[in-house]
Amino acid sequence: MYDFSNVQLKLNERRKLFFMRFVKSVSADYLGKTTFTLCMSYKFIESDYPFSDTAPTDQKIIKRSRYHLTDKYDRYCIYRRQKFFDKAVWPFLISVGAAIITSIITSMIASYFVSRQVSDEMSIEAIERLIERLL
Repeated sequence: MYDFSNVQLKLNERRKLFFMRFVKSVSADYLGKTTFTLCMSYKFIESDYPFSDTAPTDQKIIKRSRYHLTDKYDRYCIYRRQKFFDKAVWPFLISVGAAIITSIITSMIASYFVSRQVSDEMSIEAIERLIERLL
C-alpha cells in the first residue's frame, strides 16, 4: 500500500511530527520551512483550510490554516516500529537465546564427564549417548 523505505526525515522534522501527536493542530509558523516537504511530498500532515469570503470588507480577518497529522503518518510510525523490532530486537533475543542454550549444553557435557569420569576410549561413545538423550 505505502512504501516508506524512501522516506528520509531530518531530526527537526521528526521532532515536530512527534510533538504534533500531543498537540492536535498547529500553525504553519510552528512547522516553518518543513511544511511543504511534510505536506506535499510525504503527506504526513494536511491542512484544514477554512473557506473565507473574498469580498472586501472593512475588517481584515485572516484565518490561518491549521495542520494536523494524517493516517499516513500513523502508518509510518507502525512501519518504523516494525523495522526496529525486525532489525534490532529479534536478532538480539535470538543471539542471547542461542548463547544460553549453548552454555547449558556445554555445562551438561562437562558435568557428565566429570561425574562419570569417563576414560578416553569411552568418551566418543559417551558423547554419542548424550547427543541421543538430548535429541
